[in-house]
Amino acid sequence: MSQTTDTHELVQALKDLALELGRTPTRAEFCAKVAGGNYRLSKFGPFATLLQAAGLETYDERRQQSKKRFTREAVFGADIVETVAAHVPRVVDSRPEDFKPILVIGDTHFPFVHKPTLEKIYRFAESELGKTPGYIVQVGDLMDQFAHSRFPASRSIYRPDEEMQLGRDMAEEFWKTLQAAAPGSQCYQIMGNHDVRALKLILSAAPTLESLIKDSISKLYEFENVTTISDYREELVIQDVMFHHGYMTRPGQARDHVMQNIATGHTHRGGVYYRALRDRVIWHLDAGYCGDPESKALSYTAQKTTGWTLGFGFIDQYGPRFIPA
Repeated sequence: MSQTTDTHELVQALKDLALELGRTPTRAEFCAKVAGGNYRLSKFGPFATLLQAAGLETYDERRQQSKKRFTREAVFGADIVETVAAHVPRVVDSRPEDFKPILVIGDTHFPFVHKPTLEKIYRFAESELGKTPGYIVQVGDLMDQFAHSRFPASRSIYRPDEEMQLGRDMAEEFWKTLQAAAPGSQCYQIMGNHDVRALKLILSAAPTLESLIKDSISKLYEFENVTTISDYREELVIQDVMFHHGYMTRPGQARDHVMQNIATGHTHRGGVYYRALRDRVIWHLDAGYCGDPESKALSYTAQKTTGWTLGFGFIDQYGPRFIPA
């Protein structure tokens, strides 16, 4: 067989293989599929020359074409004004315009309340909710129940019955004052871990008495025109915000647990903690506390200096914020 005849057969075999594959074959594919391809190609010469003889693109030519497709001119050749005008940005969820404001009040620990903070809350309620009614949520630990604490309790402060009665009286005054400052606002009372201290203490000693005492303790937290969430474990949802007293201590931990906007108390450390998701931003509002840091009841920490922050929370259509006292 002459060299010319063998070259013609190689070219034809390459064309047939390209037709079969629907693209330009590689050298390895040619040598594997054409009988004696490796030997015959070594006699012929470079594979690129054979591709050119068959009228197919070489590797270098394909690479150059690929570069041309992705030049800066091709990418940025469009009119910048038209491109910007045609761009539709991703919509990030936000509060609706008709979102009603929410006043969030943390741990008051009656009767061991910090009165200057309480007075500031009353003024704020009148200013922000007096003409535009919204919601008021007390997120638990309304009363301290110091006499029923597991911590050593000084007997020189109040007797248990005195503390409970004084705490109840102050809580009634608290809700009456808020309702007068923000008439028309819907009010909610959530139970905290301090609020169930007495119930837990009694149940630990005499669990069979639960049916006799549970209702009487629950009545301590019922107020006129206030909706009480009597189950400590139950959450409240208003608009797109969940409310719970809280039991997790790390900032943002409650938010990540429920994966939605949430407002809590419990830690006594006010602040707002955000997390970005693809189409929205979720947050955790810690409402701080309103208890008196100098009181005996709130002196169970290792030292007098703590990271606790007096204040309260507020949520409107622009989002949440903590307001220090």
